[in-house]
Order: sequence, then structure tokens, then C-alpha cells
Amino acid sequence: MRTCFVIMPYGGADEAKRNHYLGVYQSILAPAAREAGYVPKRSDISGAPGSITLDIVRDLANSDIVIADLTEGNPNVFLEIGIRHVMRKSGTVHVVNKHYAPSIPFDLRNYRAIEYSVDLADIPDFIQQIVAAIRLRESDPNRSDNLVHDALPSLPVDVRTIGDEELRKQIELLQQSLAELREQKTKLETRLALIDPLALKDDGLSAELDIDQILDEADAIRASTGQNALLRLHRALEQGGEQGFIKELRTILKSPYLESNDYMAISHMCDQLGLDEHGRATLEIGHALYPERVDMMLSLAHDYHRSANRNLRARGRKMVEDYLSVQHTPEGPKLAGRPPGEYSSAAIAIFKRIPLREPVPVGDLNRRFVRGTAWPECAVRPQQGARAA
Repeated sequence: MRTCFVIMPYGGADEAKRNHYLGVYQSILAPAAREAGYVPKRSDISGAPGSITLDIVRDLANSDIVIADLTEGNPNVFLEIGIRHVMRKSGTVHVVNKHYAPSIPFDLRNYRAIEYSVDLADIPDFIQQIVAAIRLRESDPNRSDNLVHDALPSLPVDVRTIGDEELRKQIELLQQSLAELREQKTKLETRLALIDPLALKDDGLSAELDIDQILDEADAIRASTGQNALLRLHRALEQGGEQGFIKELRTILKSPYLESNDYMAISHMCDQLGLDEHGRATLEIGHALYPERVDMMLSLAHDYHRSANRNLRARGRKMVEDYLSVQHTPEGPKLAGRPPGEYSSAAIAIFKRIPLREPVPVGDLNRRFVRGTAWPECAVRPQQGARAA
């Protein structure tokens, strides 16, 4: 028997609200679960003896699907969502009354919530949307649907699978890592003795200090790369708001350990927060360090093109033209040939949105443009935050 656990506001002491949310459960959420082939359950309706809180945690862990109603920002619902997100990589469907959709917290806003209303004519459509969301999670259970597993992809898909055998494997891995560190320490001490025989005479303190420095650097690398850097930014945003985020961003971008993908992810995060200038600055730093990343160059050129600064727009145009080997002829810009690589289509798409060096009347488009390689300033621009694929 497959189960679908529903977490939602209950209405508290307000009888009208209790009746409202019971109607939402009975008319929309429970029918959707049944149509998808699951037995719906709500903790206050089950009537089972024992601790309700313990039952909720067990249901969050054991239910195949959880439907979470985010309406009114109920604290209990968000606590239960957090527990579910840690325990399961997939299988959680968010819904919200459309009137409360704009108030969804930042951490959940990037994950789609099905918006519903209690208008009778619209209920069948909302039920089908929920069923479709459940089917999507059934088709790919390894696809994360929450921030926890996106940030920590090494977590198990289902935390219940961690038993004694898994713990034993983790202990063995830790023991193996410790043995490797000891071996590295021995090799470093040997090399140090060859370079400076006196370095180890003071009870080995010099060599020990060298090892500590190496391990400290390893800690710094781990804290400043990949998902750890993104988690630090998320935490700074929660604790200090936009200014806290910008302050932490400045610290992270000074790290010498960021990889090219880290710059792309941080820039995308800035765009989501509306910090366009900071996102562009992040790409500029990343492009300077990783000039071979064509997708990063195109993303930066795209950001330059969106800028109100004329010089930056010209810079973005020049970057794309150089990549595409654009030739300027009396008839207009012309592609010398399609550049190799997977990003040529994206580059051409960006170039179509970049204005010509000289203003062109709309009526002269067909005469002055060659192979449709450029568009005037009045052309439709990509949405804010979009990236060249």
C-alpha cells in the first residue's frame, strides 16, 4: 500500500479556518493522492493512539509521497518540510493557495509550488496538476526536489537506508583516510629530513607545524569551494539579509580555491537575488581565471549586453564577435563560418540580440542584415537572470 502524507495548516482555534482547510484536504489534496494511486493521510484525522509528534516524523520518513501546503506560512508545516527534505531526496510536492504564493520564503521559492484556489470550477485542474507532479517524481526518484539534497548531493536518497552495514562502511572509509594522512605525514617528514636535517631535531615540532599548515589549507579549500561556498552564502543571506550576503560574497570571491563551476553558480545566485552587478562581477573574475570556459564567456557577454553602460555593451558585443569571427562588410555583419563546439548556437542566439555598431532604421533590416546575425536595440531581450546554455 502506497501512502501520501499531507502536511498543512489545520486552522487552530478558528472554526472557520478549520473547516476551510478540511475542505481543501477533502476536495483537492486527498482526491489527488487517491487518483495517483496513494492512500492519503492527515495526522489529525488518523485517530491512531500514541504521540502525534512521533507519528508525524515517522510518516514523513516512511510515506512514499508528501504533499505540503505552504499557505499562510505555518511554522509547523515548514518544520515538517525540513524534516522530509533531509530524509528523502524526492517525493515532496508543494502546493499553496494562489493568494499566498508571493509570500513563499526565499529558500523554497526556487522549487515549484502548485497554486490552487477553492473555486469549484478550477478544482479538477488543480487535482490533475498534483497528480502530474507525483508522476514526475515517480519517473525519476533520484532527481532532487529540495534544497538540502541539491546542496549536499552525497546524502542518501532515502535516509532509512542507512543501517549498521552503511555505518560500518563509513567507519572503514574514515579509517582508510586516516591511514592515508599518516602515510602522507611520514613521507613529508622524510622529505623534510632530506632538505633540512636539523628541522626534525626539536622533537619533531617543525615537521608537525608543516603538517598542520597543510591540513589547515585543506580545510580552507573545502570551506571555499563547491556547495560549501553556496551554503555559506545562503546562511549569510538568512542571517544578515542582502548586506550580509554581499559581505560574505566579497570574502568568498577572494578565495584562490574556487572552480569555474563555482563562479557560474554564485553568479546565478546573485541574479536570482536581483544583484545583477554583483553577478556580472563574479563572472568577470571567473572569466579572467578560466578564459577557456566558453559558456562563462558567453554568460558574461550576455550580462554586458543587458547593462545600461554603453561601454560594457560594446565590450560584450566584441567578445561574441571575436568568438564567432564576425566580419563587418558594407552589406552588414557576416559570419565567417560556424565556430566549432557545443556553444556556437548559444553564441549566435546572443549575437542576434546585440545591436549593430551603427543605428539601423527598422525598414532597412532586410537590406542591412546578413543571415539574420543581428537585431536592433528594440528587439526582445532575454529575461533577467537567463544564462546561455
